[in-house]
Amino acid sequence: MITYRIKVRVSPSKQQEFHQAMSNIFHPVNEDTFSGYIMLDTLDHNLFMIMIDLKNRKELDAFIKSDDYSYIEGALKVLGKIEEAGVFSSEKSSTLE
Repeated sequence: MITYRIKVRVSPSKQQEFHQAMSNIFHPVNEDTFSGYIMLDTLDHNLFMIMIDLKNRKELDAFIKSDDYSYIEGALKVLGKIEEAGVFSSEKSSTLE
């Protein structure tokens, strides 16, 4: 299991649009697609964590080249500020800048 994590800061004025954009991408399509979660920081209500679970590195590489990833990345750049992105697996962790 590999988890791709994105920490993003979204201003209060853009949070409704952020929720709408993310709900368009994180919807159950079928069992073979990625699992995604959006979490809100309990102390900082402008900070969100997006977690995307994938089976292996090959699936991660394909996801990063996908239209879904392009949509997520574009929406986050317009609606917020990406503070951190990283890949985590059961073997090791790395942070992407």
